[in-house]
Amino acid sequence: LNFTCFEVAFEGHVAHVKFNRPHAMNAMIPEFWREFPEVIRDIDDNARARAIVISSTGKHFCAGMDLTVFSGGTSGAAQK
Repeated sequence: LNFTCFEVAFEGHVAHVKFNRPHAMNAMIPEFWREFPEVIRDIDDNARARAIVISSTGKHFCAGMDLTVFSGGTSGAAQK
């Protein structure tokens, strides 16, 4: 699966879900809210892991909601 906001990898029975928008401090954009449940559902529905580790790339784990979401601006997803 290919995601805008996440990298997903598996090591044995452990799923590693990594926020992957370090250029934007991993701020949450609309794609985040679509992709995150999809990632978790895939892991659960297909019994792909017994544990999930959530981590991030870059200096910040997550800056919260991307402010462009509130202003109607672009999400920055293309800046990856």
